[in-house]
Amino acid sequence: MKRRHLLFALPLSLLLNTATADNADAAAEIARAQTGGRVLSVTPHPDGSGYTVKVLLDDGRVRTLHIDPR
Repeated sequence: MKRRHLLFALPLSLLLNTATADNADAAAEIARAQTGGRVLSVTPHPDGSGYTVKVLLDDGRVRTLHIDPR
């Protein structure tokens, strides 16, 4: 059963990291909608290619997402 979850999670993780946003509020909303977690921070990505969003998940883990501005 675990194997089935793992096979589903990999394509989903690739999809989640391809979302786009044109401002920090939109990036936060996309991250919240994709993970169901609580947004901890939104910062411009150092190379100007979007936003880095840190999200606290229900299980206590922190996940970092890159949200593209386009």
